[in-house]
Amino acid sequence: MSFDELDNDTWVINDEERGVENVIVVHEDPVVIFRLKVTDLPRGDHCALYAELLRLNGTDLLHGAYALEGNGLEGTPSC
Repeated sequence: MSFDELDNDTWVINDEERGVENVIVVHEDPVVIFRLKVTDLPRGDHCALYAELLRLNGTDLLHGAYALEGNGLEGTPSC
């Protein structure tokens, strides 16, 4: 596993063998935030997907959220 330090509190982790690519870790004491790509967005109507993500934001990711970035879906859990 390799990582690059972007600044004193931010790193990017990559591990091709384990399928880890561009996981961003930010330490904002006392919180650690992870930002990672979950998947590419499918083509077509996204209304059902967006509705499900909003439900998950309220029930499954209490300390984070799903977010859109370009044509991809990202998760931003924190602990």
